[in-house]
Amino acid sequence: MTQITSEISKFLKAHRVRAGVSTTQCAEYLGLPESQISAYEEGLKQIPFIDIVALANLCNIPTSDIVELMAKTALVELPLSTTAVKKN
Repeated sequence: MTQITSEISKFLKAHRVRAGVSTTQCAEYLGLPESQISAYEEGLKQIPFIDIVALANLCNIPTSDIVELMAKTALVELPLSTTAVKKN
């Protein structure tokens, strides 16, 4: 398990629990077996970005919070807007 997978898994699980959303609800929302959600949360499987965004939506997590976590974990700085990117 990579550090970024571990951090995102912990983050999503904590927010899911806080939002009162069950793993069954997550599975139904994504159209996946509940065992897949458990594997995501345990960090056993890498979560596809589209599923991260969908779970964030289900649990009312701003997508920007997910992107910020990914950037911090990957030790990469992302520009806050396209205007921050230099154009050649």
